[in-house]
Amino acid sequence: MTGQKRGRGVVLTSEGWDKLQKALQEWENKTNSDKPLTIEALIEITQLDPATISKVLRREVGVDRRTLERFYRSFNLELDKHDYTKLNLRNKHKKHKHFCSEAPDVSIFYGRTEELNILQKWIITDCCRLITLVGIGGIGKTSLSAKLIQNFRDNFDFTIWFSLRNAPPPLEIITNLLQVLSNGEEIDLTKNITLLINKLLSSLQNQRCLLVFDNVDAVFCDSKIAGNYLEGYEGYSELFQKLGETQHQSCLLITSREKPKEIAAIEGKELPVRYLQMNGLGIPEVKEIFKAKGINNTIDSDWEQLTINYAGNPLYLKFIATTVIELFDGNISDFIAQGSTVFGDVRNLIAQQFNRSSELEKSLLYRLAIHQGAVVLKELDDFNQNQSFHLLEILESLNRRSLIEKNNSKFSLQPVVMEYVTINFIDKIYQEIISGDISLFKSHALLKATSPDYIQDIQKRLIIKPIIERLEMFFGNNNQIETHLINILDDFRGRTQYFTGYVIGNIRFFNT
Repeated sequence: MTGQKRGRGVVLTSEGWDKLQKALQEWENKTNSDKPLTIEALIEITQLDPATISKVLRREVGVDRRTLERFYRSFNLELDKHDYTKLNLRNKHKKHKHFCSEAPDVSIFYGRTEELNILQKWIITDCCRLITLVGIGGIGKTSLSAKLIQNFRDNFDFTIWFSLRNAPPPLEIITNLLQVLSNGEEIDLTKNITLLINKLLSSLQNQRCLLVFDNVDAVFCDSKIAGNYLEGYEGYSELFQKLGETQHQSCLLITSREKPKEIAAIEGKELPVRYLQMNGLGIPEVKEIFKAKGINNTIDSDWEQLTINYAGNPLYLKFIATTVIELFDGNISDFIAQGSTVFGDVRNLIAQQFNRSSELEKSLLYRLAIHQGAVVLKELDDFNQNQSFHLLEILESLNRRSLIEKNNSKFSLQPVVMEYVTINFIDKIYQEIISGDISLFKSHALLKATSPDYIQDIQKRLIIKPIIERLEMFFGNNNQIETHLINILDDFRGRTQYFTGYVIGNIRFFNT
């Protein structure tokens, strides 16, 4: 039935498409301050529904000739017989070209039905021009993109995959794209990136292409607010912005651990630029991952606990499945009973993303770890003391990095991220006490006096007690620990609270 529907109706010819494109550009210049017409604007102008507008612009699904006439009349155009053709005649000898050798094998693929349906609607029906898949490392952004290519490649003239893992310069990527899309014809290349982007846009207007840029976070700076480009890589910002704002019939899908800053201003649920936050897999998919490793016999509560601990992250779970086999003979209950969730490859993967964060972002992550639970914004007010950046700016950056979770105006960390940040914080505090070079120990309260008793008990057990145990191993006895802490305290006596911060209060916790 679907195949019959696709064969009906007419589509614009290349001549008709060019004619409409010129009219759209003139309209934008005269009435829209050179800004691209959004789907909402086209609805108002043509009085057609969004799906019909998408079909006209996409030229892959046939529409009634009267629809094309109505669309044309909206822009003071007259439809003649050279402007349209039957869909089956247009597609009869159509060839699809695929350049996706770097895409991973997804012959084994778990779940993601909902995400695939959303992306199908956005790309095929809504004709989105730019889509960003955002999520923490290992969540499955690359695999989902590869599955999308596999499922919908025949809807496009070209499908092209580029990995940015090794941070290729923007000029190189755009040049390579133009050479692929030129069908072997010679093209006049220039080192002016703006001119090259305009050439690329022209190609994407004349041909329907699905482009994937994987691992875009590789071209972002470390230790700065999320979404800032490496020096010399700002051309990617111009590329993404123009592909999102300019009318064309193609789609660029990018995957990243953090969202590019310029996309936030041009995205929206009803706009042709959108983003999808990747979440973890559910229990049925987690079972499939372990079954593929040869583990399929455990109680329901274990599957639930595994899914919660690792937030359904498929790569974390593949690492853990190997550990369960090698060290616990496939017994998931025994693995969960040992308590630790962050080690080996899981720790390394989280560390990669944590280490990209700025010092201010790390400071806020430590505060969230100290709280050991979801908190409202007001409970983080002390973060703004002595800080030149606003709390909201840092929260927004961490959210773009997928390092925090938010639910009902509360902020928290995934359990596995919480454990990693807590361990990291404990190590930093221990090293500061040993060396006497105080920083985090001064700026972070190890125990929140305003927290409920049960939270304070958790903070004592998970933060203060491990620090004391490590100090005991280093100094040998409590008297030497006390002497060392008194020496630290002497350096802060008589100073203002601005200078002492939380040092005096934190030292008291070690004497209780």
